[in-house]
Amino acid sequence: MDMRISLYKNGLIASVFCLFFGLSPVTLSAAEAPPEFSGAYSGQLVWQGTVVMRDDVLILPGAELVIRPGTLVRVVPAEGTKIDPEYLSPLTELLVRGRLDVQGTAEAPVRFVIDGDAVAGEPAWAGITFDRSEPGRVAHAEIVAAEM
Repeated sequence: MDMRISLYKNGLIASVFCLFFGLSPVTLSAAEAPPEFSGAYSGQLVWQGTVVMRDDVLILPGAELVIRPGTLVRVVPAEGTKIDPEYLSPLTELLVRGRLDVQGTAEAPVRFVIDGDAVAGEPAWAGITFDRSEPGRVAHAEIVAAEM
C-alpha cells in the first residue's frame, strides 16, 4: 500500500476518533521531500535545510540566491545542459549572473554534495560558474566533485 494512502487513512481515523471523544485531532504527515530546483530564477531565492539541485540553475541578472548556514545542497549529476541556449558546461551547473550569497559558517558550513553515484576522481557536476555576476560572497562552503 502506498505510504501516503496509509498515512491519510490513519490520520482520518485518528481525527474521527478524536472528534468522537472530544479530543483535539493530531495531524499525521509523511516526511516532506526536500524542495527541488532547476531552471532560471529572478528575484530573491533562499535555500535552507536540504535542497536538491535537479538540473542546471541560472540566477538571472538582478536576482539573488541566498544559501543559509548549514544548508545541504544535493546536486543531481546530468550530462547535458538544461539552460537554453547556454552551453558553458555539459554537466549540471549553478550559473550565477546575479548575486550569490553563501552564508556558511565554521560551525554550519554549506555543503554541495552529489545526489547519486559519482566516479572517484572524476567531476560529477560543473560547480558554480560566475558569468558577469554581481559581487557576492561564498563563505565556509564545501563543494564536492565539481569541475575545477
